[in-house]
Amino acid sequence: MSDNANTTAPTEGEQAELRMFLAQLAEFREILSAQLAELESERSARRQIAREVEEAQASVKRAEFRAKNLVRQLEEANRQVELAVAAHQEELAAGHERLIGATEEIAARDRAIAELVAELTALRRSTSWRLTRPLRWLKGSRA
Repeated sequence: MSDNANTTAPTEGEQAELRMFLAQLAEFREILSAQLAELESERSARRQIAREVEEAQASVKRAEFRAKNLVRQLEEANRQVELAVAAHQEELAAGHERLIGATEEIAARDRAIAELVAELTALRRSTSWRLTRPLRWLKGSRA
């Protein structure tokens, strides 16, 4: 027996059913194609996001490295400032000691001047100074 002998032509109802089935298959195929395109788009977007995340992570690492270097530089600058401050404090203390010495020396000179002024005042108030005044005047006018 041949295959043609057992097969009969589909009826109109069967043909309509086949057309409806083929239309559903075509619709399903379109839906699957749209979903596949959407998945491909999502996959591309995810790849782009992954690249951006990697770039951001690399940028963060570079920023952390620069920040660590800046912290080291700031710490070194701070140490240098502390050393300079300590040196200036030593200079200031030495200057303060010199100032105290100079103040004491000025006070001693002021006392000596006051003593000399007191002696001079006492001398000028003395009787001998007053008695010899006309002689000093005569000596000054001849000169």
